[in-house]
Amino acid sequence: MTKRLNLAVAAAVVALIAFALPTVANAATGLTTGGSPGGTLVPRGTKLLQTNVGGVTITTTKVGNIECGAWTMESEVTEDSESTGTQSVGVGEGTAGACNVGENPATITHIKLATIKSSASESETAKTELSFEADLPGSVTCKFSAVTGGSGITYITHSHITTYTKAPFNVSPAGCGKATIDANFTTETTGKAAVFIM
Repeated sequence: MTKRLNLAVAAAVVALIAFALPTVANAATGLTTGGSPGGTLVPRGTKLLQTNVGGVTITTTKVGNIECGAWTMESEVTEDSESTGTQSVGVGEGTAGACNVGENPATITHIKLATIKSSASESETAKTELSFEADLPGSVTCKFSAVTGGSGITYITHSHITTYTKAPFNVSPAGCGKATIDANFTTETTGKAAVFIM
């Protein structure tokens, strides 16, 4: 009797797993709206808005650290699927505000987010190509451009936060030294719908 009961329980478990697996396999994977996991894939052509959460810190080796309280960037989805991963390209120029170097004000201009790309779902890593200029005290202008292949960023699966941690830049002129950026950004559609990263 016990053996038959165990077999029946095992069969029920196998049937339950077999029933549940297609649901997991068919869940939307990529950038989604409407909740996560299992939301609706964001269609190509959707405009996305990245907005900083907390401060943005650009660390340089020669001109001091640049701190900004506000930073936004826009992009447009060009790929979003389980097989191809996700990719978006920049739209126009971003904005930054409340920036300073120590006690002195700084101005960030020409923010361009060329691409953000993640080649696999749930990898929790992506590449981005970001560039901008900084007008600093003493009439110094530093230009920050993407390194070859882009800078690595990370995200937490099923969240809408991307994180830049010591992401490097090419910098000119040489007097501006070397530089990295540390920042967190939320992602949403320009219609203010939260976008979750799978």
